[in-house]
Amino acid sequence: MKKLIYALLIVILYASCQSKTTQQDDDTSKIVAPVANAAPELINTFKPIINGIWIKKDYIDKISKTKSPYAAKDLAEGITGMEIKVGSIKDDSLMVLVGWNNHDAGEMPLKFRKGKRPFTILLGGNDFGYEIKGKDTLLVLYYAEGNVNQTIKFIKAPNLSPDAGLQPGLDKLVNQVIITGTYILNDSLNVHNKVHFTTDGKVNGLSNFELYNLQTDFNSGPMNNMDEIAFDEYKKNQANFIFLINRDTLNIYETLANADSSELVLGTLKYKLVRKQER
Repeated sequence: MKKLIYALLIVILYASCQSKTTQQDDDTSKIVAPVANAAPELINTFKPIINGIWIKKDYIDKISKTKSPYAAKDLAEGITGMEIKVGSIKDDSLMVLVGWNNHDAGEMPLKFRKGKRPFTILLGGNDFGYEIKGKDTLLVLYYAEGNVNQTIKFIKAPNLSPDAGLQPGLDKLVNQVIITGTYILNDSLNVHNKVHFTTDGKVNGLSNFELYNLQTDFNSGPMNNMDEIAFDEYKKNQANFIFLINRDTLNIYETLANADSSELVLGTLKYKLVRKQER
């Protein structure tokens, strides 16, 4: 009788252990996903996502809110943009063109090697990954500043060729959140007509101007203290103005200099444009 009871206990304990082991294995398989580590797998994962021109997101967000690149210049620090060409991958890496402070440019190596964080690779020795939220894709650079972990998020400049360059990418996003659209002009001669600004820097209906450019580099010397717009830059008829946006009104002023030519001063209002409401 004792032998029978002992044998039954062994069977019950064995079955219990088997059940727990199976349950633990099932739970683990739901939580732990395989992380690609080999370069070919990482290239296949990241290549279709990271290609293109990417601009610092919080900088663009502040410009969109303030309608002023000058007001957002405090966020135009460090890495402000990247141009990633996945067609230039050699072995497990490529060189990324990086914009610094909206003023200088350099290169950083992007290596398709597993970073310290899950689902990241390496950019200049720091973890580099991406986030997808609905239709939006962001690139994320993780780095340490002292003992504090930091991140920089980047948004993609839309509808650009891979060889467009960093500056056109930045310009396109800035134009898009500030000025792109159709306006009704009321000039100093009380002339009314439609003026249209495109995201790629073209203007139609404003005097004889064809192109425009908004200033984003405030690190190039004196008289960089206000928002400037240049029309037909580098042409004979080039004209520079100061612009201020108040709700739906774009005011364009002539530029003046202060006594020692260290700062810009508002001149006469040259053009007043009211954004046309889309139906």
